[in-house]
Amino acid sequence: MFDWVSDSMQKHIAVWELMAQLCLAFCLVSIMPCMASTARCIFAIDNMSAEAASSKGLSTSLGLDEMLAAWFHFQRVHALQIDLRHIPGRWNHVADDLSRDRLPQEIHDSRRIQIPWAYLCSFSVTCRRPVDARFPPSFGG
Repeated sequence: MFDWVSDSMQKHIAVWELMAQLCLAFCLVSIMPCMASTARCIFAIDNMSAEAASSKGLSTSLGLDEMLAAWFHFQRVHALQIDLRHIPGRWNHVADDLSRDRLPQEIHDSRRIQIPWAYLCSFSVTCRRPVDARFPPSFGG
């Protein structure tokens, strides 16, 4: 599904963190009633790179640029404004436990939400990178 994935998943950690936030946003939309105006919310994240990219709205990191496009497009379509706030793992015990496969408690099947990966990633658009961009010819030559 992702052509930017390489042999080292660790170097894409910011992408996976933002993808997790996108899944959380999908869960929110799934349980939230339809609203006439934009809903604003704050999500906690323990990855500074993903938080910074979301805050700035851009990244030159392969993969993160595509996930940012999906992140913002999803928010526009579902009338959300999500601010990511960094909380270090040592103070964010739930996130720290989840990242180490230690679930705080068993989640009953009736409360689980199936994440439609293809749908979420369809919000990504092909970004023009500088090597592909068509800049106007320079003046004077």
